[in-house]
Formats: sequence, C-alpha cells, structure tokens
Amino acid sequence: MSHGLDRLLGQARIISVGDCESIQEILERHNKSMWVHFSPFLVSYSLPPRRSLYLLEVEGSLVLIQVNVRNGETRTDLLFLPVPYTDKINSWLTTLPEIVGQEDVRIIWVDEEEISQLRLGFDENLAWDEKGVEYIYEPEKVWSMEGSEFRDMRKRVRKAEKNFPDFMDLSVEDISECQELLKKWRSVQGRKNSFLLDWGYTRAALNDFHRFAAENLYGWCVKIQGNVEAFALAGPMNEDTANFFVAKTNPEVSGLSEYLRWKVLGELRAFSYVNDAGDLGIPGLRQHKMKMRPTQLKKTFTATLLTEVQKGSCKLRLV
Repeated sequence: MSHGLDRLLGQARIISVGDCESIQEILERHNKSMWVHFSPFLVSYSLPPRRSLYLLEVEGSLVLIQVNVRNGETRTDLLFLPVPYTDKINSWLTTLPEIVGQEDVRIIWVDEEEISQLRLGFDENLAWDEKGVEYIYEPEKVWSMEGSEFRDMRKRVRKAEKNFPDFMDLSVEDISECQELLKKWRSVQGRKNSFLLDWGYTRAALNDFHRFAAENLYGWCVKIQGNVEAFALAGPMNEDTANFFVAKTNPEVSGLSEYLRWKVLGELRAFSYVNDAGDLGIPGLRQHKMKMRPTQLKKTFTATLLTEVQKGSCKLRLV
C-alpha cells in the first residue's frame, strides 16, 4: 500500500450498517438513482479484507473508495462519482491516481450525465466503457400484467402458482434456509457463469438483515410445502424509486423466478419506478428481465481517470 493511500485511508472509515440512513439521504438529495446508489448494497458489498469500502468526506462531497487486495497487490478505485460533484472535488480527482500510487483510477459506476461532466473536467485524461443497462420498471404495470406483451409472464406466474407458493415477509428465522438456498443457487448458476459475484454481497446482506432498519431494507421469501424456495430483498432509494436488490430462487421450480419478481414488484407499487439492476451480459437473464417490459433501459459506464503516462495508450470511447 502506498504512503499516499495509507494517509488517505487514515482519514476514512470502513462503511457500516449505521451509515445507511445518512448515505441514502445524501444520494436522494442529489437525485442519484443508479442501482449502485442503494446504501444496503454498499454495506453488503464491502467484504474486508479482500474488498473494503471506505467512507470519506472530501471538499464537502461523499466519496466511497474501493480497496481490493488480491495476491498481495492493492488496487484502489471509486465505486461511483463523488456526491455532489463540484469543481473542488474535480480538482481533488485529478490528483487521486498520484495519491494512491497508480497510473489510473476507475470510477466503476457512472451514468451518461456524469460522463458528460467528467469529459468537461478531464478531457483527454478520461476513458470509459459501457458497463451495460439497468432495467427500470413501473411496478403497477408489471403487477397488472395486462395485454399481449405480458402473455408469457402470465403463463410463467400461473405455472408457479400450481405449486401453491406461500409469499411472506422475510423473518430472521428464515435466514438460515435462505443461505442454504443461496448455496444451491450458486452451485447451479456458478457452473454456467463462473464470473457471478453477487453471492458474496447477498450472503452478507442476509447475515446482517436483522441489523438493517425495516424502512431501509425490505425482505420476502416464498415457501413451498414449508420450505424456502425463493427470497428477495429491496428498499427505497428515494420517494419515487425503489431498488430491487436481490432475487434468488430454486432453479428447479419452473416459473418461480417470474413469480417472485411479480410479487415483489406488487409490494413496491407505492413507488413509481423500480431499478432492477443489469443483466451481466447473460442472454438468459436479459430475456427474463425483458419479460416484465421495462419502461427504461438506463445506460451505465465505467470511467477511467488517466495519468499522462496512460493517456497515450488508451482508446477513448465516445457516447
């Protein structure tokens, strides 16, 4: 770890459940609504010592620093653009690669508007790649499942209903069964998609479920014949938008994945929109999420702040 990074982290602290409300308030005040802008995810994503998320205030802005340690090497990046993004924080960002002793620093989640802001501040010292799209739903529309466009969705839900599923609020007593289901899900899906990484933060969120305030993180499970076969976590990002954080089902129960999402979106009808994250580039997941007819596909990017050394070797991607 460089001396600069060591000094920087000395001013920061690792994120914790107790930070949820203050972080969400800042993100809401500044109209941040990418899927990453959900404080229970941020807390669960921090998995020290291999991946730690540090909370820091710089020039009046919220900064989340991700420190990855792998094979003895340390890599430092920002999870998202500091909030708010100001001229003062822009000046600090220009020095960040040097501070942490790297040739570049990534900002892992950035939207189109933020790319435009960064281009003004960094010009040729900025590169970016499209990360994917986030699926934005109108929960009332999905819940009603009206019209021919929802025909396949209705069929899948009705198929699952033949198993007489019991949809209910998640309780602490259900967590151990949810963890066992997560292991089963990983053993099946992990063989198909070895890069899937969400099991780590899902496991952490389940472990800490009892520590989150009920108004910050909602939970449900589906039981069939008394056994937990699916579970989901979600919560508010702001008054209009909820975050669909986690959805895991027993892949052996046909239609259960559609049934779970339909029921959870029904529970979130107090919100105008629900951000259901991306599809990881997996065709089957993309097909599944398109069944619910998203209102918007929100583009996201990963930006890279370059030093003069790196600038000449990186191809810039233009929006």
